[in-house]
Amino acid sequence: MLPRVELGRRLRLLVALTLALTLALALAGCRRSAPPAPHVVAFVEDDYPAARARAKAEGKLVFVDAWATWCHTCLSLKQFVLSDPRLGTLEDRYVFASIDTERPGNAAFVERHPMRSWPTLFVLDPATDVARLAFAGSLPAEELVALLEDVKRGRAAGPLYQALADADAAAAAGKDADAARGYREVLRAAPTDFSRRARVVESLSLPLGKVDPGELVSVVLAEAPRLPRGNHLANALTAALTAAEELGEAERGDALMEHARALLADPSARLLDDDRSSLYEARVARLRRRGPEEATRREAEAWSRFLDARAEAAMSPASRAVFDAHRAQAYEAMGRLDKARALVEASERAFPDDYNHPARLARILRNQGELDAASAAADRALARAYGPRKLRVADLAASIERRRGDEARAGKLLDDALREIGDGPLPPGYEKLRARLKKEREAAAR
Repeated sequence: MLPRVELGRRLRLLVALTLALTLALALAGCRRSAPPAPHVVAFVEDDYPAARARAKAEGKLVFVDAWATWCHTCLSLKQFVLSDPRLGTLEDRYVFASIDTERPGNAAFVERHPMRSWPTLFVLDPATDVARLAFAGSLPAEELVALLEDVKRGRAAGPLYQALADADAAAAAGKDADAARGYREVLRAAPTDFSRRARVVESLSLPLGKVDPGELVSVVLAEAPRLPRGNHLANALTAALTAAEELGEAERGDALMEHARALLADPSARLLDDDRSSLYEARVARLRRRGPEEATRREAEAWSRFLDARAEAAMSPASRAVFDAHRAQAYEAMGRLDKARALVEASERAFPDDYNHPARLARILRNQGELDAASAAADRALARAYGPRKLRVADLAASIERRRGDEARAGKLLDDALREIGDGPLPPGYEKLRARLKKEREAAAR
């Protein structure tokens, strides 16, 4: 018979071994039962010909996310929408591609499919390379899935969807008058509770804003009370606020401001953070022009609190940087250039190859009057910039050199950028910038 001490020791050892075995089995079971990582759609990066060839071979359409690194909405879309597993339900119908529109290697795509707004989401027929859709802006994953399902079904979904497909095709072809007329017809024919009504109003905003901005304000004011409190309404309000401001319509602008205020205050509103921020941006821009100053500051503070909270909750440095451009704008509207400067300095350290952060820093330093530091930041941005955006960075750098009294260096920076960009086709905004800079240089040479 074992002594009592030895018996106790063996019992304790047996209990410990039993617990260890139980824990090991439990952990093994957890490993076996853990759900697989969610599937994320793989995009063909910066190779539209390859995506088109694959789509043609597989009998699919091509979805293209046409974006740029300076575009905060583009970055938001990439971080928070295009990585959503729900897009996987569309892989049997679409090949997904991503095109950085600033890269010289993508110039043929940009020339063939010109853009007026970033990002633009294209749906292209691989057989003809004709766009069925060119949706400007962003939208939540579930709405993007619904949009792409509508495009795939197209005219087979009934007369209302046929009219919508025709309007989408006209908008994609840059036929603003036809697109605006088509979307208006859809609104007139659709019941009030048509599930795509808010999407139609947002899609109408771009072409109607070009054709008749006053009518855009009227449509959004009429539709806003009955639309779902979500992303499409926010983007339509942002477009209408811009139109009202350009037209100098104070009373109707005030009415739109109230709709925007109510949407921002609604906790149930389903908005992407970036589009909520853009609505704040539109309100702050209008208040800065019309005052009072205290109201502008309060709105900018609310904007910055929202953005700071979202940045704090971000899961990675890249998703946090999505908010940088608007955070810097909000701080500047508050009169806190010091906070804007600290933000972009930290981001430049985190992303040393990205030209956007030193470019933002150069502008802030210029506005603070620290011209030597601004010049150094602009030089860093120019060294990293590429594509048409280099014109904007050079324009900023030249403005700093002029304030430093170095007109010769300002001219050289512009001449170098113009020479690098050349005379090829550019998107409309860049065409205007190039023409202005060329005119300035020609005048300086005389």
